[in-house]
Amino acid sequence: MKAKLGLYAVLTIVLVVFGLSISFQTNVSIQNTTTSNYIVCTWNATADATQINVTWYNNTAQYKNESLAGTATNSLIDPLIHKKGETWNCTVTLWNGSVAVTQSAQTVIKNAGPDDLSIINATGSDIGNQTNVSEDTAYTFTVNTTDDDGDGISYGILASTLPSGASIDDVTGIFSWTPTQAQNGSNNVTFQATDDDGTDPITRNKKVNFFVVEVNDNPYFNPALQSQNATEGTNFTYSITAADEESNYPISFALTVNPANSYIIIANTSNTTAQITFNRTGNAPVFSDVGAWTVTVNITDTQNGSNSSSFTLTVSTINHAPNLTFIDNQTGTQGQPFYFYINATDQDNNTLNFSINVSYYNITLIETNGSNASAIINVTNLTNDHVVNRYVNITVTDGSLTDSQEVFLNITNTNDAPIIYNISQYATNTLPSINSNMKNLTAYTGIAFSYRVNGTDPDMLTYAGDNITFSSNNSNFDINTTSGIINFTKNESSVGTYAILITVTDLAGLNYSELVNLTIINNTVPYFNHTISNITCYEDAVCYYDFNGTDNDPNDSVSYEDNSSLFSIHAVSGIVNFTPLQAVVQESPYDILITLNDTRGASNSSIWYLQINNTNDVPVLDSFTLPLMVVNHSVYLQINATDEDEDLPLALQYDSLAFSSYNVTPTVVFNISPTGLINFTPNTSHVGNHSYNITVADTQGAYASVVVNFTVYNQTIAPNITDIYPYGAPLSAITVFAWSNTSNFPNMNTLINASENMNITFNHSTTDDTAAANLTYQWYYDDIQITNSSLLLESNHTLQYYFNYASSGNRRIKLTVFDDRYENSSFTWNVTVNNTNRAPVLYNYLTNLSVDQTSTFNNYFSFYDSQTKFLDPDDDVNGNGILDSNETSSLTITVYPSCTKATLAVSGNHLTVTPEEVGMCLIYANATDGEFVTTSALTMINITNVPEQETQTTSSSGGGGSSTQTVTVPIPEEVEIPKPLEIVAASVITFYENNTIIIPITLVNNWKDALTGINLTAHFNASNITYTFAKGYFDTIALNGTEKTTLEVSNYRLGENFEIRIEGNVTTPKFSDSATIYINSLEQSSQGQEIKTKVTFARDLLDNNPECQELNEILEQSLIAIEQAQYNRATTLIDGVIQGCKYLIEEKKQKETQQPKDWKSYLSFYTWPSYIAMFIGAFFIGLIVISIFSRSRKKKAKEQAEEKKIQY
Repeated sequence: MKAKLGLYAVLTIVLVVFGLSISFQTNVSIQNTTTSNYIVCTWNATADATQINVTWYNNTAQYKNESLAGTATNSLIDPLIHKKGETWNCTVTLWNGSVAVTQSAQTVIKNAGPDDLSIINATGSDIGNQTNVSEDTAYTFTVNTTDDDGDGISYGILASTLPSGASIDDVTGIFSWTPTQAQNGSNNVTFQATDDDGTDPITRNKKVNFFVVEVNDNPYFNPALQSQNATEGTNFTYSITAADEESNYPISFALTVNPANSYIIIANTSNTTAQITFNRTGNAPVFSDVGAWTVTVNITDTQNGSNSSSFTLTVSTINHAPNLTFIDNQTGTQGQPFYFYINATDQDNNTLNFSINVSYYNITLIETNGSNASAIINVTNLTNDHVVNRYVNITVTDGSLTDSQEVFLNITNTNDAPIIYNISQYATNTLPSINSNMKNLTAYTGIAFSYRVNGTDPDMLTYAGDNITFSSNNSNFDINTTSGIINFTKNESSVGTYAILITVTDLAGLNYSELVNLTIINNTVPYFNHTISNITCYEDAVCYYDFNGTDNDPNDSVSYEDNSSLFSIHAVSGIVNFTPLQAVVQESPYDILITLNDTRGASNSSIWYLQINNTNDVPVLDSFTLPLMVVNHSVYLQINATDEDEDLPLALQYDSLAFSSYNVTPTVVFNISPTGLINFTPNTSHVGNHSYNITVADTQGAYASVVVNFTVYNQTIAPNITDIYPYGAPLSAITVFAWSNTSNFPNMNTLINASENMNITFNHSTTDDTAAANLTYQWYYDDIQITNSSLLLESNHTLQYYFNYASSGNRRIKLTVFDDRYENSSFTWNVTVNNTNRAPVLYNYLTNLSVDQTSTFNNYFSFYDSQTKFLDPDDDVNGNGILDSNETSSLTITVYPSCTKATLAVSGNHLTVTPEEVGMCLIYANATDGEFVTTSALTMINITNVPEQETQTTSSSGGGGSSTQTVTVPIPEEVEIPKPLEIVAASVITFYENNTIIIPITLVNNWKDALTGINLTAHFNASNITYTFAKGYFDTIALNGTEKTTLEVSNYRLGENFEIRIEGNVTTPKFSDSATIYINSLEQSSQGQEIKTKVTFARDLLDNNPECQELNEILEQSLIAIEQAQYNRATTLIDGVIQGCKYLIEEKKQKETQQPKDWKSYLSFYTWPSYIAMFIGAFFIGLIVISIFSRSRKKKAKEQAEEKKIQY
């Protein structure tokens, strides 16, 4: 019992001890171990803890000790106390009054890293996580942070978020960025700051959304504008392209030119392109465009963003052809002197030279300067040569270019007597080597004599023409009256010497005579010295014969000739020596004419019979080669031979050939037929080497033979095509450009797809029981073998085939592989070629048009001016670049923009232009095939005339019905040949001071087109006067246009009256006009003396112009007024006379130069100077008439009054 109580006591003590034990419910631990935070030591104690003691150690040194309540759960160390890298220990002891429990925790202070980032804008504000920025504006932001550890900081941006074109300074944190149009909208950028802790660096991130606000960007040139060079007369176009980041299209183009030149223009060709050119014919600059032009192009997008750029356009001149002043037809008379002047100018002021294409006219240069070159054509005495050559071509050249004119020189012919020349060299003359001079002619008896007298008349070559007649004074020697030929054959009785007078007479009766001295000499005929023997010769043997002839005349000899095609007899020796060929063998003899000729024309002939017989010829075997012989492969070979005798007729020993053969070696392999055919199929018993003799013989026993050696080979296995490239069905539904085994294609074919304009390589792998080198390959396209080596690669092993634009449809590519023993295998690609549409092509620029009435230009858009224009290559079946008659265009043509000067109607490839207003418009043409569109370059339509409107009338027919038709009623118009150029200047100029005169001049274009190359010159009938044109050359005067200039005249003598003739020469069209100005220089004097001087001038003016004679009465009235000292009245009368005479002169000139169609023509604006003069003249004449009439009435009234006074 006592023991049990003791056990209970122990148990109670234990329970008490353990029941009252203090402990940590949560172990001691340390959090936030960086310098940027408090160090927190945490724990949880059991509820019985009454006191907690906490001791902190920095490394091993005690930092602090604190006693806390039993309910405490943590203890702190301020971040200002600890530093990175220190080791801190937190020791916690729990106490419940009786029991103490202790735990510790330890930590090393870690790197704290940078603080949170701030992004500061240019104003110093933190942008936070969102800000707006504008496109194309440069921005800078500063990334800012600190580090509690005092570490260095580097800045950056997460690479995947760095905007294109942006950058950040890793030291200063400055972020620079100019947003672009492509970055419009949200751009999330992650900024980073990293400390430089060597062990555990820490990075802080901050994500900011930059919202880029769109700003319209100015368009820009792409590429930049470059300086351009153009050449006068050569088409010039400069295509420029603009771009806009926002695609605010279309871009508008405009240009300015410095100095101003309205002919340099720009036109849009698309939304982004334009073309700069010259608004002239053919888009080519002219002479007035030569120089350097600063062209500024301004571009504007649809949001009014604009940009401009300048470039220099340099136009270089070319050498211009000189301008030959129009030359009138000239007149002259044979036997008289003759001269005229020619003038020319050169726009480039080059040195000029003149020439004429007829040597009988001499040109003497007077002035070679290009500003006014001149020459004289002077002939002292005109001859028949000049009469004959009345049309001449006069040319002026500057050394490289020319201008010329054909001029008619109307030289009147004077009749000339005919003439006989002693020498006659006509081929028809007998013995022409000795009978050329009519003063020493020789004829021989028995030989026909002919001699043509060389007579003519110089007038026969002229425009007047003439005929001559021949006559002889000796009837024994008649002469043909027309041809002048003397013909005769005389015998021995006529031997002797004769003098014959030959006369030739022309139509006017003029004649000329010459003596012919003729000697007739006796002559005998040559003869053969022997009897001519007929002979027989043989084929391939020499045939020889010697003919011998004699002529008994002294100093004469014989020559030989024949008429045979077999040989040519030796002309001197008379020997025949030749070898006949079988071709001349014939059954009957040849009859050959052998002729003896003497030197005087006598001849003697005889027939010679020549027989040519055949000689048997040996047959000739043609060269042949036995083919490769393989078991089970048939051999077929035709061997041929020739024999010249085969073609002979039977009567001439006809021949025929027969072949035979025998085996030289033991085995009989084949037999040749009599006609030379070898035809058999070797078998296995023939395998081996053999020799054969092959012989051909003719019917005469002649033969030829040859021994041939050959080998018969065993049969081989056919090549095995194992793989092919590419492949399709049945293995694949699509074309696969890869290799495939042929076991996938039991029928040894595959179906693939292709398109036009596509290259496909066809390939294969093939094995054989012979060496690969023994294989040959043949490729076929639609069963036609391909032989083009450019398509066959690797010794024909591979085919690279181009399916052109004519390939659409089902095609076959077949490969056959042969070994060297005739065995072969094939594979076929069945190819479905799909059609590929091609865009239309503009082969040549559309032709600029000049239109003066409604016109239809057939095939203008397809083939015009001998040039192909728009053409769809798919319509051009034969690919010759022309739409042929069997080909049809599928293109649809439209033109834009609308032409403001005419109505344009497109029908198929035809263009109809209906003029509405004179002027020019620029258009483009589009050609489309439904899928593609091709646009032409800028094309000019120039409207030069708008014809009068046509009227429509309606006609009715009887029978109760009516029909309406359009009838074109032409408006009657007087036919008038337009005068291209008119020079308008004052007719009479009077001045009183010895100063320079400046005379205004107007040039008027009355032609139906522009005038080009107008050059002005001035001519004076007084000496020492100098002049200068303000502008003396005009490159062009537009249709209906005018140009103004002035003529400055100086160095004249005071009191001298003279004339100035102004000439204007037009290059195109060829034309010239002139205007004459009368100059009166009067010395300034007292009023009375001045009026008297004017009277003298007025009287001279009336005397020189008959149309002004009616004004003499008024002039006389002015003299009476002068005598009465009524100077004002006299001045009025004299001025009226002068102005009235000017009016009459101008009126006469107008009548001579142009008859106007109606009163409107008189009031044409370009003749205003003339009509002002007319009205002024009429005004003064009216004043004078009124004055005279008034004075007459006053005088009469005075007389009547005097009479009444007397009466009373």
